[in-house]
Amino acid sequence: MIRMRRICAAVITALTLTAPVAVEAGCVPDQHQSYICGEGKAAIRIFPETIAPSGKLAFGWRTSEGLPVGQAEPPGDVEDVLARLPDGVVLGRVGGAYWATGEMRANRYDLIAAWSPDSRRVVEVANSRWETDSFRYYLIEGDHVTSVDLHQ
Repeated sequence: MIRMRRICAAVITALTLTAPVAVEAGCVPDQHQSYICGEGKAAIRIFPETIAPSGKLAFGWRTSEGLPVGQAEPPGDVEDVLARLPDGVVLGRVGGAYWATGEMRANRYDLIAAWSPDSRRVVEVANSRWETDSFRYYLIEGDHVTSVDLHQ
């Protein structure tokens, strides 16, 4: 666990991060400084702290039943995804099961995204209380995403 944290810190430090720019049309802002892409059961809630420097990509979450509203029960079948913000297209499923509604969030979970300045590469780290659940590198080339599991 300590070795994994050191590796995460080194990777995050190695990538030069810039402040995210405004999100384009396709995903709409909500009242919790986040964005919702799509509607109904296909809706995705974006984690605003994971938006790429280009403002065109981010990590988010969804469930098979759609997003909960307000202070509903915590979702059961969370799927974290990498999404393209201009149109809300899911480019791929990622390793964690983190969620946050703006009023509630997963307890003792977090998801970290360390983007390259050109928004073509990202390292995703998903942690639960005692484990690193996912530690992956992604290369994004248009609609094609290549990932490498760094958790081994």
